[in-house]
Amino acid sequence: MRAQPYIHTDWATRAARLKKLASMITVNRSEIATARCAILPQPLGLIGVVVPWNYPLYLLIGPLVAAFVAGNIAMAKLSEAAPQFSKLMAQLVPQYFSSAELIIVEGDENIAKAFVALPFDHLLFTGSTAVGKHVMRAASDNLTPVTLELVVAKHYRHLKDYSSVINAAHYQRLLNLLNEAHDLGAVIFQLTIANQTEITFSKPIDMSANNIKQMNLASMNYDSTSGQLPFFIVTQTTENMRLMQEEIFGSILPIVTYQNVTQAITYIRKRPRPLAFYLFEPHLAEVEKILPQVIAGGVSVNETLLHIAQNNLPFGGVGASGMGAYHGEEGFRTFSKMMLIFYQAKLNTIKWLMPPFNK
Repeated sequence: MRAQPYIHTDWATRAARLKKLASMITVNRSEIATARCAILPQPLGLIGVVVPWNYPLYLLIGPLVAAFVAGNIAMAKLSEAAPQFSKLMAQLVPQYFSSAELIIVEGDENIAKAFVALPFDHLLFTGSTAVGKHVMRAASDNLTPVTLELVVAKHYRHLKDYSSVINAAHYQRLLNLLNEAHDLGAVIFQLTIANQTEITFSKPIDMSANNIKQMNLASMNYDSTSGQLPFFIVTQTTENMRLMQEEIFGSILPIVTYQNVTQAITYIRKRPRPLAFYLFEPHLAEVEKILPQVIAGGVSVNETLLHIAQNNLPFGGVGASGMGAYHGEEGFRTFSKMMLIFYQAKLNTIKWLMPPFNK
């Protein structure tokens, strides 16, 4: 049995919500001249939200706001990779919400698998494409509709500590990506940033066994105090490198070169559709020429990431980067059933079309 939408016990709050819903009813002319139609937004019921470890507050609050504004109740599974945030939310949420309104779920991968298999009325997942496929498969058993935000971009420009890494396991993962790329023929440069305007490139790093200690890379141990990894530029990359296949979430930038814009667009179009497309081009005419040739979840021109922060516009992926959207009005619609209502008029002209036809 599906969960019932949350019904406010406070009559003033309920009246305010009903007034808001009434104002959103769209009255349309019916195909039948004397009748009329309307659309009444209805809460779907119980909304499930799976929150990743990156941007955990933003990717928890955003979906919940849309779900609550539409009148739903919710459950949120927080990432075990951000344990302090998860613990804090588990403590704070019961102070402001009853268990009939919002439940925070903690736990490991097994808990996450059980969570996405629950019969939600809608499930929103943010994470990788690979895991998103499992989420969609689990939701299909309950015919639960899903919104999938996949392969989320990570950007460090506005962070004071650019190279902070989440934990020792992730730190080692980044080193492994660099080592594998080097073994497959990539050329790696270390960047030294003296200030905001001066960037120095090293000579290509030789990551062979004889030189790796000298470069202080594989021999580096994770420092939980700083949690830092140097900046790296990786060139001569190939498609078989994990660095080119996985989300990085670290201070490593792989470079793919091209000879002309057509070649770059062809490269993008041959690959799974991205969640974000960042185009740096000073000439508007070129921008307008390029954008129709690329399909992505969203675009920032001469900037990165900020299209996501436009909370009055729909944000969502396409193809391998997800399905569905939320934010603003689109979020309200995602978590609502836009229920069609047909009002028959007192003068019912349909009876003139009914048998017997000789009267």
